Amino acid sequence: MINFRVNQIAVSLSGAALMSMLAMSILTIDGQLNVTRAQRDAPTPRRLLPRTTVVPESPSEIISPTPASPKIQSGIKVNRLERLDPQEFGTIDALSGGLARDMWAGTSSSMAAKLLGQLPSAIASRSLREVLRRALLTSATLPVKRPDNPAVNFAALRISQLQLMGLLGSAAELLDAAPNRKADHVLHRLHAENLLMGNDIATACAETQRPETDLAERYWQYLLIFCHVVENNLAEAALGVSILAEGKEPIDPGFMLLIDGFVSGVVPKVDAIGRPTALLLAMLRYAKLPVPAAALARAPPPLLVMIAGSMETDLDLRLAAAEKAVREGAMTTDWLTRIYVGAQFSREELDNALSTAQAAQAPRGRALLYQAAYGQNVPTARAEVLRKALDFAAENGFYSLSTRIYQAMLESMVPSVELSWFAADAIRALSALGRLDLVRPWLNGLRYQSARDPAAKLALDSLWAMATLASVKDATVVAAGSFGDWCTAIEAVVQETANSRIKVGMALLEIAGQNFEGAQWEAALKVSKPVSVRLSDYAYRVALRRAAAAGRLAETILLSAIVVGGDRLGELDLSLLAEVVDALRRVGLDQEAHALVLEAAVEKGI
Repeated sequence: MINFRVNQIAVSLSGAALMSMLAMSILTIDGQLNVTRAQRDAPTPRRLLPRTTVVPESPSEIISPTPASPKIQSGIKVNRLERLDPQEFGTIDALSGGLARDMWAGTSSSMAAKLLGQLPSAIASRSLREVLRRALLTSATLPVKRPDNPAVNFAALRISQLQLMGLLGSAAELLDAAPNRKADHVLHRLHAENLLMGNDIATACAETQRPETDLAERYWQYLLIFCHVVENNLAEAALGVSILAEGKEPIDPGFMLLIDGFVSGVVPKVDAIGRPTALLLAMLRYAKLPVPAAALARAPPPLLVMIAGSMETDLDLRLAAAEKAVREGAMTTDWLTRIYVGAQFSREELDNALSTAQAAQAPRGRALLYQAAYGQNVPTARAEVLRKALDFAAENGFYSLSTRIYQAMLESMVPSVELSWFAADAIRALSALGRLDLVRPWLNGLRYQSARDPAAKLALDSLWAMATLASVKDATVVAAGSFGDWCTAIEAVVQETANSRIKVGMALLEIAGQNFEGAQWEAALKVSKPVSVRLSDYAYRVALRRAAAAGRLAETILLSAIVVGGDRLGELDLSLLAEVVDALRRVGLDQEAHALVLEAAVEKGI
């Protein structure tokens, strides 16, 4: 037994007494905390010691044994009526925003399981993230299972991926729709995880008391011990962790440190945690302790939300976690702006917001600019702050995020002669948001102004590429000018990076369907040597092309998400983008393909 303060409670107990206390340590939770034993019905004693094999934690390992074949009587062929597989459930279908029911047609179950297990948790592209979400929620016929392949728990793989992406609401809905949720121990654990990540500790603790809970699994043992702490059953918590300490498997040091503090009544400062988990972050929150800064780098999207919501954590860390969570689709901008508004700034900082934020282009600086813009009632003054905020964001790769942060302000602004200098900024930002209906008034005003103002003409010409890309979706959004006017405007506006920007714009336009002449491409080859880029694994790109050519819809979506990965589209190689766009088009996802091109154009500053 290790040198651990909780042993002070257990050391005086004999081995028989230990096992007796262990048998009584599992208490029924009635949905409320701090309920005494006398207020409950006495449950059947349950063991904490391991009884069965531990379930694999990796999503790619959620595979169950092949079910036994039905018995056949000698000389008699038994036919069984085929029933709907309990794995073929979903919350949407082709008529309610989902994909085709046969989206797995042509894909083997082993290939589907492999790809589902390799999906990145953080997918930077909103377009790919959304189509993947739809695929995971769609009620569809399962992939083809070969005789030599083990059965795959597709329900667990789908729900696990939704949770990893931070889409807890979608994951909860899919869990509720699962016909076998109560019988499936993996879904049971995912449900508890979802509750912890949503800060519903009481209901998560109630899950430990269900008859089907496998207390031989390490996860449930950890959760049960923490639940004893929450119920103020410190003796049971001390006993449970003492028994765990005597086992062969090492205990997470962060978990041990916190339980030790809960039992002793002196909760220590936690400077580091090895691997952040929903349970550890829930324990830190319960103890009213800040999250260590190092946890930010290793936290998947849903845990970023937990860090952002930790009121005891340093504000800068919370802001960084919230911004990252929004970029990765796990948090809405409403949450982020509430944290922005809650940041404390002096009157002097707010009065000098533009210069202060420029000097500190970090989450805190962006919060300062948001408060400064939010507090402005005069349209021209607000537009000035918005322009600076968007300029700073473009310099630091936060442009797309900033357009969503300021979306309500941008949408409420009305084009006018006094705001003509802001028209180009408004058009770019609203195009990034997909609000092409609001782009047209600004564009028409800029066209009118450009007839008498050279600066307005230059701004209008610089928008030609973005307006042309948008016109593929909405033919009414067309900028005046031409390719030549655009090149001239770009060279005047961003002299040092003009050539690179023109080549990127041409590439994106060609991916979207625009054709350029050879002479136009030749004129763009002004740099002495090409830029080196990183490309995804060639084998996956081949798999993507073959899946798309064969029309394998779900497989193409999964491979697209894997190939692009967590890379921001502003850093994505254009040849790789072209392959993904072509693959999506081949399986009928034309709108999603075009949205991906527009998203890349925004990220790359076109």
